[in-house]
Amino acid sequence: MKKNKALYIIPLLTAITLSLTGCGVINTLAKRALDSIETVKEKDTSSSGMSDDTGTDRDSELQNETDISSSEKNDDPADGKDTDKKDDVGKDTDKKDASEEKEKPKTSALSDTDFEQKIPVTDGKERLLSKQELKMVEDDLNTVEYNGFTSIEFSSPDRIYWDEVFYNGAGLDTPDVDPDVVEAAFMEQMGWDELYTDLTWLGKEQIEDFMEETSGISAGDAMYPLSWEYMKDFDLYLFAHGDTNYMPIALDSGVISGSTLHLYYTVEDYDSNTHPFELVMEETPMGYRFISNRWTPPEGIDKAVSKIYDQVIAEYEQGIRDHLSGSEFIDKNMSPVASWTYTVNASDGRDPLELTGYYTEDLNHDGYDELIIGEITQDKIMPVFEIRSIRLGSWNRICMSTDKYQYYLTEDGNVYEYAVNGASDYESLIKERIYGAYHFLDPIEGVIRSPEDDDSGLGPYFFVRESMTPYGGDHITKEMYKGYMNKARKEYRDIPYTTFE
Repeated sequence: MKKNKALYIIPLLTAITLSLTGCGVINTLAKRALDSIETVKEKDTSSSGMSDDTGTDRDSELQNETDISSSEKNDDPADGKDTDKKDDVGKDTDKKDASEEKEKPKTSALSDTDFEQKIPVTDGKERLLSKQELKMVEDDLNTVEYNGFTSIEFSSPDRIYWDEVFYNGAGLDTPDVDPDVVEAAFMEQMGWDELYTDLTWLGKEQIEDFMEETSGISAGDAMYPLSWEYMKDFDLYLFAHGDTNYMPIALDSGVISGSTLHLYYTVEDYDSNTHPFELVMEETPMGYRFISNRWTPPEGIDKAVSKIYDQVIAEYEQGIRDHLSGSEFIDKNMSPVASWTYTVNASDGRDPLELTGYYTEDLNHDGYDELIIGEITQDKIMPVFEIRSIRLGSWNRICMSTDKYQYYLTEDGNVYEYAVNGASDYESLIKERIYGAYHFLDPIEGVIRSPEDDDSGLGPYFFVRESMTPYGGDHITKEMYKGYMNKARKEYRDIPYTTFE
């Protein structure tokens, strides 16, 4: 099957662009002193940048041409693609451009074979860490081995985003396999003609051992497991990327109680606002075991989140009040679809502020409500303007509708991404899981019309699983394609927005 690389790269570049413009957080080397009564933030900071298969015969599955189900997975590797290739395979987009300068990560400060207890345990009473102790722990957290744990928020070990932890390899040794062989097999599995970035790979056993040592949970208990591409023949997980999420931190203070460490530091957003965090971990014979890393705004989480979202709501309200054009909304880092309310969908001269609004709900159950901006349903359900979440004390964009890509929330808390390109007669409708502020969306299933990939003579319509391209998908009939479209649209959610006016 011919792969139209330009066609597939367009959605990827769009996602990356939205990620970079939509993420409002950068890390800082902030100083935060803790005395016995209160925390005092110091002014001297310096920052480092960060933002925001099957080939089997499916006739028996698709007998009803208007109903394509995702309830079963096909395990037949007839086309050379392993359908068990991932435990939760997805594509990560929330990374900074590789062209920006990065501070070089330190190598691990811990011995692989002889771990020495750095901080003497207490009898249960709390005590402040000394400057020397704090420096030792800080140096460890700034190694590749542990730095990923400070780049994410998690309220418990099962909620760790392992994509972030392993993004730079977590200091693990690369398995000794022929790079050329692995790269060739990886590109074949992905349907790529060329590899444009570096390729990182780790063994499955390596990954599972590291997860258990650093969190105390097994890979099967992780809410956000590693989503790298799994290659069964090599028993490796692989990830192609050319950037880094490494963020050196400076600990401001710390407390130990028993063997549990409570460590305090800050991050800084694009508006130079600092956000306090508390990292909780303990020393074990295997190294550090991480318990939580949480944003601790002095006014409380609920009030702090409301303050962030209120500003976004106000910006959309003002833009609609001013009747901004689509391009003007884009210039202000907002969805151009907001202008459809008084252009494409103008209704009986009604005030657009009465037809648009906002809604909040914890869609991915991570403890933070997502903010949804959109148009109130009139004759039909309209795409959301955008969905934002919270990351490291600031907002982060999950998705944003544009002229070519529109997102519809479903009753089960997922979204459908509808994409169209009139010039190439390309169209797709992909159901995606809202994974969270660190991973955005994961494709579940969908249908694609791609005439440029119809070199088999079977037609330009495809059903795909966990993919955004026809590669590895199944040819379906036009009637099946239309049936899926019609069924999916019945899943669109009529969101109970609160109007701006």
